[in-house]
Amino acid sequence: MKYRYIFLLFALFSLASCTSWFVERTPEYILWRVHGLNVENTEHWVYAFEDQWCPNGDGTSKIKMKVALADEQIAHLISTGAKPLPVPDGTISEQAWLEGELGIDLDSVSDGVYLYKPGNPDLSFECSFLLYDKATKMLYYYVNIM
Repeated sequence: MKYRYIFLLFALFSLASCTSWFVERTPEYILWRVHGLNVENTEHWVYAFEDQWCPNGDGTSKIKMKVALADEQIAHLISTGAKPLPVPDGTISEQAWLEGELGIDLDSVSDGVYLYKPGNPDLSFECSFLLYDKATKMLYYYVNIM
């Protein structure tokens, strides 16, 4: 009898672990977990989402989403280090490559905020980037870790 309860608890724990692992890999969860942006209850459209990670922790996430962020959410991004647009020249290494990955011309966006964190200086493509364009209400997120 005791072993049945142990087996049942183990089975429930395994099921809960697997279920939560699959649920967490949504664009909404990633934005909430990484940047504290709760877009779950806000009308939004995900135009692109790629999420590929290796067991060793290397990988890439890309999100392109249309969402009307509230002023409080933009203020939150600023409090975590986001800066107002436009992006000054020379701020982002490999800017043309990043623009190609996200499908946006950074020089054409002038109203909103961005957050850029370079990664390992030896790996020019390793970075974390978030951009919110107020005019088009488009949010772009990209992270690459090697």
